[in-house]
Amino acid sequence: MKLLVISIFVFLVIMYVYTYKRYKKNKKNNINTVDEFRRKYLKKNVSNENQDANKAGNYITKYNSSIDYIEKDAFLKETSDSQSGR
Repeated sequence: MKLLVISIFVFLVIMYVYTYKRYKKNKKNNINTVDEFRRKYLKKNVSNENQDANKAGNYITKYNSSIDYIEKDAFLKETSDSQSGR
């Protein structure tokens, strides 16, 4: 009886080790590259997303300016003022 219990226990331990190694091998082969990238490199941005959600967004144009639209007359006035100031 004692030998039977020990043999069942040993068998269960061997099966557990075998399935654990197989699970680790499958997990290693099926890496999701997007999730890995986010986990490694976007740690700081994930915490900042919640904070930035409540703030009003500042839109930056492709010329790296915070002005999205300016009227032609106002623009000409500003440029003439800056040129006359030289």
